[in-house]
Amino acid sequence: MIFEMGILSARRVGVLLAIFWIGALCYFWLPDAIKYISKSDTEKSVEEDNFSLDQTLHVCIASDHKTLGGMIALINSIIINTNSEVKFHLIVDSQSVDRVTIWIKSTKLRYIDFEVKAFPEEWVDGKIKIRAGRKELASPLNYARYYLPRLFPDINDRIVYIDDDCIVQGDIKFLYHMHIRPGHWAAFSEDCEGVNKRLSRLSNVYAEFIDFKNANVKKLNMKPSACSFNTGVFVTDLRLWDKNNITQQLEYWMELNTK
Repeated sequence: MIFEMGILSARRVGVLLAIFWIGALCYFWLPDAIKYISKSDTEKSVEEDNFSLDQTLHVCIASDHKTLGGMIALINSIIINTNSEVKFHLIVDSQSVDRVTIWIKSTKLRYIDFEVKAFPEEWVDGKIKIRAGRKELASPLNYARYYLPRLFPDINDRIVYIDDDCIVQGDIKFLYHMHIRPGHWAAFSEDCEGVNKRLSRLSNVYAEFIDFKNANVKKLNMKPSACSFNTGVFVTDLRLWDKNNITQQLEYWMELNTK
């Protein structure tokens, strides 16, 4: 009898573990799968329209001397996953211009199309104030993305910006050519979705980052519970960016944040 009870208990534990595993799988992975499956064929095709096989794709990466390895790894991940012509626009601190140039030219990456520019750190002097514990966010290179039209005035087309701590696992052309709504100058990813966010205790809504008691914020009529967006990867049209004075608007908020 004792032996039979032991077998039954083991079976119950096994069943409970299986139920728990299936439940966890549904919670973490199913929402993303359903979202993609539920899209109509029309919606999917809209995200992948206007392709031109001979078009050069502009990709921008910013890095300081501490994270150049991430920049090189990211470049590698992009070129091994696409057959498209890619022009890399690399932004680094002044001490890293020669270093990253030599690094690229002394490896198989020497065949890529690229340019390296030093970020003028005086552009953000007095405009950076970090209120959280991540000191690396105070790096001037973290704000280079705000100055893309000023850094690359000859680009009158789209450009993809990617943080140097990312690895690309698909064809970059699908991101470059993704559909952007009319009247919008860029496309960002909401930062409240994905497995990592469901595992996190942070809600990643605007209320977590913005002081809604501030009079200037109140004028914007923003919802505190709205999901924030992630600027680590985005695609933008630099013509519309410049036309809408996005850099000037970002500088305004940077300066306001220091007060």
